[in-house]
Amino acid sequence: MVREIVWTKRANYKFNTILEYLELEWGDRVTRNFIKRTYDITQLISENPELGTLENQERNIRGFLLTKHNRLFYRFTDTELFVLNFFDTRSGPKRIKFLSMGKQLLLIFYRNPELGKVKTRLAKTIGDEKALAIYFKLAEHTKNITTNLKCIKTVYYSSIVEAQDIWPKGIFQKQAQAGSDLGEKMHHAFAEGFAAGYQSICIIGTDCLELTTEIIEKAFRELETHDTVIGPATDGGYYLLGMKKLYPAFFQNKNWSTDSVCSNTISDFKNLNLSHFSLETLADVDEEKDLPAGF
Repeated sequence: MVREIVWTKRANYKFNTILEYLELEWGDRVTRNFIKRTYDITQLISENPELGTLENQERNIRGFLLTKHNRLFYRFTDTELFVLNFFDTRSGPKRIKFLSMGKQLLLIFYRNPELGKVKTRLAKTIGDEKALAIYFKLAEHTKNITTNLKCIKTVYYSSIVEAQDIWPKGIFQKQAQAGSDLGEKMHHAFAEGFAAGYQSICIIGTDCLELTTEIIEKAFRELETHDTVIGPATDGGYYLLGMKKLYPAFFQNKNWSTDSVCSNTISDFKNLNLSHFSLETLADVDEEKDLPAGF
């Protein structure tokens, strides 16, 4: 019986990470051979799923040695084979660099650019067309400061995922937001990230011109020694929120887009006895007075 082969997001990412390492260290031929062996083995396992060693009886997770350095983990049902993850035993700085990418996820919340539906407070004084042009500049700034970050980056669109836009698909993953309000949407995005196996997740928007690559990198570093990290905004909100596990309270009982959001979130940290680190306070661009000269 041949089962349908289903790859999880985590398995896809780990597999691509290994391919990047092989391409860098061993070249195209070795990489192609590994790809072929992986697909040959997954096909074989789909027909004979009990070939692998039982690693976790309760969850029915099995492992299969692909090469002396790589192990495949999977589980199966009567009709499907789920490729769950890969493990690479190699060590060394380059491998550590590649694998560390898989532990960190940056969520970028992005509103689809529609005339009259973005930067509405700004549009009240400068008009819809100028507000949209500024929105594109803000998004371009966000893309520029996040492109070279050594983490996985996922853009969450407010409505429709655009295949061809300013966010290159080879650099940024793309998803649609899900939920009725901002809190539910962020909660859902974080939940998806942790379910996929990421260990540190930060979220940003596209409103902050003062945000830099270095500040985002600092946020992830601080998560190594703190439970949470927050970037306060001058308007009382936050431009970044990060955590190492999901805390639903952060997304509940908030008056979004008001000056109480950051302080209430910090209160959540304290109520849950969580350590936190506050980044420098930065300004979002929401109104005309927030625009830098000549922007």
